[in-house]
Amino acid sequence: MALESNVLDKATISFPWSLTLGQLRLLTDHVAETVKGSIHYDLSYAIRAGYETGVVGFRREDNIDFDGKVTLPNPPYLFDRFNFIYKHKDPAKIYGMQFQAKPGKPNSNYNPDVVQLWQDVRTAIENFFDDNPETNRHD
Repeated sequence: MALESNVLDKATISFPWSLTLGQLRLLTDHVAETVKGSIHYDLSYAIRAGYETGVVGFRREDNIDFDGKVTLPNPPYLFDRFNFIYKHKDPAKIYGMQFQAKPGKPNSNYNPDVVQLWQDVRTAIENFFDDNPETNRHD
């Protein structure tokens, strides 16, 4: 498979609509089953609120970390890390995922099997949204 000139486009998967964290679990279960692998992800969100140096009611987001890894345990034994895409003002909604591609890195440096993994995950995600239009509701 030939690598396209913009590897970031291949590494980024935007969802047609946002998912809640509960819906995200359904999506990742579907992707893991489809690609015959596993998905491990961590969602960490820390907020500090209270009184500090004369300011009452401050709120500071200390850490937001939504990342994970897709692993294929059978040949070709691949894995790649990704970050979920979210909006800082509402981290409870997930808008997509991006694998660990770097701007400016030559395309020849990417393992074609890993790029194929990105495509397989993209296809599984597209199928999930096609088969689950009810996820476009956030009651």
